[in-house]
Amino acid sequence: MVERQTTKSTDRVLEASLTSLGLAPEPFLHLQALQDRRLREYMVVFDLSWTVLDDQNSIFWAPPGGGKSALRMYLMQNCWAMLGSPHPLPVYVTPQRPSDLVVDSEAVLMELLLRSTVASLGAGLFYQPSRLCDLSDRQRRFLGRCFRSYLAAAPEYLLQRLRDSGSAAEFADVLVPNYWVHVSMSDSTHTRMFAAFLENAAIEASCQPRTLETLESVLEELIDLICGPLQFRSVLLLVDAVDTFSGFAAMRSEVTRWLYGIGELIRPRPQVWLKAFMASDLRYPIERLLSSRPDGLPIADHYTLHWTQERLIEMVQLRIRVASGNRLATFDAFTGPDFVEGLETLLVGRVPRRPRDVLRLTQQTLREHWLRVGGTGGHIEHADLDKALRTIELEFRTNQSSQLWLD
Repeated sequence: MVERQTTKSTDRVLEASLTSLGLAPEPFLHLQALQDRRLREYMVVFDLSWTVLDDQNSIFWAPPGGGKSALRMYLMQNCWAMLGSPHPLPVYVTPQRPSDLVVDSEAVLMELLLRSTVASLGAGLFYQPSRLCDLSDRQRRFLGRCFRSYLAAAPEYLLQRLRDSGSAAEFADVLVPNYWVHVSMSDSTHTRMFAAFLENAAIEASCQPRTLETLESVLEELIDLICGPLQFRSVLLLVDAVDTFSGFAAMRSEVTRWLYGIGELIRPRPQVWLKAFMASDLRYPIERLLSSRPDGLPIADHYTLHWTQERLIEMVQLRIRVASGNRLATFDAFTGPDFVEGLETLLVGRVPRRPRDVLRLTQQTLREHWLRVGGTGGHIEHADLDKALRTIELEFRTNQSSQLWLD
């Protein structure tokens, strides 16, 4: 099943149901990992070797709703968790709109890589501005020009947000949504250090002209800076969320060519590596295109995400722990005596083994419970689960061909 974004009115019912059970709603509100800003608190640990973060090209495959974005965030967090040795700079790369997937020129893709790299570097430097200490004046000015030229938000705006922001995560989210840096800022000195850099960036001129040659030159110098005085081991391009647009089914060939184009840009750059998180139904056209070009980007590993029943149950239970403030680990306190098996087990067993499907059924079961009992209390019953499943199946039959449905 694929799922549409929930409406605000539906979310209010879900929030009321969770609140009536004494649970914080947020861990159950979001079907898409990209929207869930607390995901790190109940992230399932993936069974992957540390070699997935090696300097090599890899593709991770999963069906719609199969956990691609959650895995991308998990790997991003683990990049920053590496201690004792230089680690790669994880760069989140994603198109902002469907038209971005239509490759008109190398310059368009080159600018996308520059914008993505500068944004992710900015988020990282916000948490670790001490990396700026080893830059020469010329290098600081160059990086300031990159901030001026390739960030979606102007340095002046970022500086104001830095002063107004109540939390580090809130500020970093302005640069890259859900960019997880697994470190803590030590003190206000770091904040002042980053603010001083933004003040200098605000007076720099933009990089001009934006021809392919200029963009390529800027990218080369930026990579040298990242892997030199900024002390990152390499650059990992985490390509994700290319299949979340409405009408994606009609854009498979564009996505394939888009990913191939990115591969062509980084192939001659030994310090830049691709980690792509792609929908399973793109595997054949992507592998066919890559294999048809003898000099194409070599892919060292392909990983297919498999979700077991146990792992999906764990996913639900982790959310219950967070929603209950670590008081509960299951829904058992809320289910009636007619439940022989735990509700989590039943939820996982009634839908395809994909995280989003399980969460969707969980949401609807909680909604049906509230619609049945309102504020009068009472247990979650089998009837709530059965009605939730019928509601979802009816929606799917009605909307499975709709262009509004998203991965």
